[in-house]
Amino acid sequence: VKSIDEGKDLLKLYKRRMKLVKSKIRMFKKEVRKVKKIALRNRDKVRSLLGNNGYLIKNGKVVKVDEKKYRLAETESVIKSKKLQIKPQVAIDVQFFK
Repeated sequence: VKSIDEGKDLLKLYKRRMKLVKSKIRMFKKEVRKVKKIALRNRDKVRSLLGNNGYLIKNGKVVKVDEKKYRLAETESVIKSKKLQIKPQVAIDVQFFK
């Protein structure tokens, strides 16, 4: 920087860039909250289908919940979301016989 005016212009440029970066960070945080909300809603939906739906007794019978499936509902949703991000690499070995 050779002069005061040049320094002020440089500061203005840096401030504009900082505002842009801050707005992008806010946007990413909003997206994260939105995706998390959708994921939790889906997990709760799956758990309610596997669970007792609030019933202790239904049609005169005690409602039994498969605990393993109930617990796996959350882990499966996490695994599926990770699988969406990671594309598997497949190697196919084909041999022809006569």
